[in-house]
Parts: sequence; C-alpha cells; structure tokens
Amino acid sequence: FTDDRRNFDFVAAPEGYLLFGASTGVSFPFEKSKHNFRISADNLFNSAYREYTNRLRYYADDLGRNITLAINFSF
Repeated sequence: FTDDRRNFDFVAAPEGYLLFGASTGVSFPFEKSKHNFRISADNLFNSAYREYTNRLRYYADDLGRNITLAINFSF
C-alpha cells in the first residue's frame, strides 16, 4: 500500500506555520446613532505559507499581510 503512490498527493505536505493577527475597535454614540471604527491585521509578519487544504498550494503561497479598516454607522 505504501509503495503505490497513485493514492497519495504529488508533493509532500507543506511545512507548519504560525500566523499572528490583531484587531481593535472603538464605538462612539452620536445623538440617536452609533459610529463604530475597527482596524484589523492578519499575518502581521508577512509569513510565506501554504495552506494544506488550498488546491492552489502547488503554484503559489497564500495571502501575505492583510490590513482591514471598517467603519460602521448605525442609526
């Protein structure tokens, strides 16, 4: 069974990785509404990695650093 490579992947599994992320936000009430501001970052150190379950792992690394700014106005 172990000598038959037809049942296995073409390449070995990618190496393990550790990703760091952070998120913070603040909310301001304004009359009868509310303003929410949030900033978040994923993969802070811009690590190169390949997710094992991603079918494109044979061709390219996964996303690098991703920074998101969100502004929400509730009324």
